[in-house]
Amino acid sequence: MNDCPQFYLILLEYSCSSVFEKTLFIFHLLNSLSIYPDNVLLLNKKDKEYISVCDYFLNIVQLARHYYKVDRLYSVTDRFFIPQLRGQQPSEEVEALRKQLDILRSTPLKLSEVSRKLIRENVDIPTKAKFQNLDLTGHLVNFLVQTTF
Repeated sequence: MNDCPQFYLILLEYSCSSVFEKTLFIFHLLNSLSIYPDNVLLLNKKDKEYISVCDYFLNIVQLARHYYKVDRLYSVTDRFFIPQLRGQQPSEEVEALRKQLDILRSTPLKLSEVSRKLIRENVDIPTKAKFQNLDLTGHLVNFLVQTTF
């Protein structure tokens, strides 16, 4: 888990096409965090930037909530991950996380967030190979591949 947590956030945030089962990926990531024995994760080795496991867990849940349709996210979190976190992390951090998750659960998404989520779920973002098949110039293909939709 501590190999590169920032990488996992980027994969989720930019809807990496190489991760086919994003819901399964999210649940595996949350499970790995819930049984992680240390209290902090190293986000950036160069700057020695750390994040608590509970804060990172919340970041993953927020990304899942805003960008993906993850059925039973909160019920699975409450039933499996929170008890596992209680066994590994400081109780005050787990309680703060649980309260933040309750706030997320009770706060509906804004219309713009719902729209963004629907677009992300239903629009197939072209890959570099698809752009190359359109007979575009190399510079345009490289630009389009780097663009986040």
